[in-house]
Amino acid sequence: MEDVGGIQMKKVEKVEKSLPTVVSAQRLMNELKLKNDQIIFYNNYSCVGNFFYKVTSKKVFNKWSRRFFVCTNKDIHFFKYVNNKRKKIKTIYFTEFCHLGGLQCSKDNYGKTFYTFSLFYQIKERRKTYTFKSYNLDYAPELYKILNLHTYKKTWGKFTE
Repeated sequence: MEDVGGIQMKKVEKVEKSLPTVVSAQRLMNELKLKNDQIIFYNNYSCVGNFFYKVTSKKVFNKWSRRFFVCTNKDIHFFKYVNNKRKKIKTIYFTEFCHLGGLQCSKDNYGKTFYTFSLFYQIKERRKTYTFKSYNLDYAPELYKILNLHTYKKTWGKFTE
């Protein structure tokens, strides 16, 4: 545990090995065991970890739900664990329709600092926004840099539904 501004934060590991080229995101999802707010980076601009996803299914209020993610150079998969099973798996492909919003630092009602950012698809008039939050102050900006690198390239073909 590390004390950051009076708040106890968990130290995050940074791994300096690359993912084998044959390992799929599905296999990583099955094999990973992560702690709260942990993000692990690989030297081929991939990372795994967990963050909060803003669930918009509520009629009046929004809710933050913890999700695990696997980010590769082509897409980001995020999902929820319920009873040791993956549920509600979503995939965002980094195409020319995918854009990254700004990184914002805020404090919650309890004075705990966190980062928020958004990924969104703009296809004609239709727009889908995915908003994420992370309490990991050390590596959330690094995750944002990796996402910015992948979404800026726009070389991964066209989005198909």
